[in-house]
Amino acid sequence: MKRWILLILLFMVGCSNSTEITEYDPDGERYTTPSRPLSIAIIGNGTLKPVTNVAYTKVDLDHLSVQDSKAFDGIIVTADRLAEAAQKKHRDFFMHTKTPVFFFGAERLMVSLFTDDNFELNDVVGEHGAHVAGYVNKGQDYATWELHLPENATEKDKTTDMLLRIFAIIEQRSSQLANDYSIGNDGQASD
Repeated sequence: MKRWILLILLFMVGCSNSTEITEYDPDGERYTTPSRPLSIAIIGNGTLKPVTNVAYTKVDLDHLSVQDSKAFDGIIVTADRLAEAAQKKHRDFFMHTKTPVFFFGAERLMVSLFTDDNFELNDVVGEHGAHVAGYVNKGQDYATWELHLPENATEKDKTTDMLLRIFAIIEQRSSQLANDYSIGNDGQASD
């Protein structure tokens, strides 16, 4: 009988320890999971934590076109592919994609490395930058984001919180674009 009770308890504990981030606000923090499904392209071998309403697709940068990138709500380049992404041969893609791009673990890099042909990797290495740097091409210019770590950052700060912050930016931007498209030229909402 004790063996059965132990097996049932182990099963219950195993089921409750999901690795997917489903709800996240244990200490009243502001980071929450996305409220709508997001499709995120991952460039790199880094494994990102599963998050409710987020579908990851690993893509090869050499085969990703600006047109293909439109299928995604966002792109994350993991730390192991930053040097590859900084190569001049990929600059055209990064300069022209209208999908938000985030560089994970980019403390020493500036976004201009990916959006300006005048820079090389050694030109834009800094001392202390954002843990995640992001940008989106808005046509005439770029919107950029710098997501810094708090002092004495924990693993949760570096992973879970960063992902949720990225997804909040992507979701907010998608909502803003949807709202902009629903407004007609005369400023009135269209049918």
